[in-house]
Amino acid sequence: MESDGEERSLQATLSCNVRALRVIAKWRQEKEGGTTMSVRPFLRVSLGLATVSLLSVLALSSGFLIAQATVSAAPPRLFEIKTIYIAPSSDDFVRLLKSRLEQWDAVRVTGQLDEADAILSCETESRIVVAKVVVKVIDAQVRLIDRRTEKLIWSTKKSTSWDNRLADDIVDQLKKDRERSFRSFSNY
Repeated sequence: MESDGEERSLQATLSCNVRALRVIAKWRQEKEGGTTMSVRPFLRVSLGLATVSLLSVLALSSGFLIAQATVSAAPPRLFEIKTIYIAPSSDDFVRLLKSRLEQWDAVRVTGQLDEADAILSCETESRIVVAKVVVKVIDAQVRLIDRRTEKLIWSTKKSTSWDNRLADDIVDQLKKDRERSFRSFSNY
């Protein structure tokens, strides 16, 4: 036979087990029935606070990221452009302009779009002007566009009756404006 001490220990263990089973049963009943235990409001409050805290951190960090993206979304300054991709064209003038740019050491002309800082596009239009003699005039609109943001960095519009002169004028204008861009930045 068991001693009194062992019997009391066994009863205490059974009593604890029964209480544990009752708590589990009550929790299941409340879970299925929709009533709330005393621990649940605390969990709801702490989960609510955790959710609010997490959302606050996300909102602040996303605001920071948006501000950072806004700052970095500006196109680069003209003097920061090192590599230019020339948009494909069947126009002979674009090839002439490309050869003039390739002679300039400040920028590199690339045939790979993903290597370029900017894209140079050129639209030309020829017209006949009747004066004392008939003259063919070429109008050129040249734009330098940031490859990443697709924003305009620089543009010029020139016209002349000589292809070579027009290409030289455009490259000279780009050089002057690039130098001006650098000087205005370095004055800050």
